[in-house]
Amino acid sequence: MTILMNTNTALIMVSFTLTLIMLLSNSIINIALAEPIVANPNTITKSTSRGQVILLPVNTGNPKLDQDIHSFYSCIKKTVKESKPTDLSEYNYFATEPTKVEVNNCYHNVFG
Repeated sequence: MTILMNTNTALIMVSFTLTLIMLLSNSIINIALAEPIVANPNTITKSTSRGQVILLPVNTGNPKLDQDIHSFYSCIKKTVKESKPTDLSEYNYFATEPTKVEVNNCYHNVFG
């Protein structure tokens, strides 16, 4: 009985050890193969976009809400078009995208 229990215990320990080794080696391999996440200021100026996203027509069943949503997005588009970036020497994200303040102002102007 003691030999059988020692054999079972040994098998469990070997199984546990092999599982632990496999998990650790997998983690180490993933870390070694992963690309480093480093902010590269040279890549900020390059755009990876494929162009504007086409908005689908909104049909909520509420004509007033549909019109308000359209007005909201029109307000954002107009606001971004009218805003001028302060620093033209490098890429300015907010030259093509709205700021939080601009979105909030459009929201309050349209939805109250």
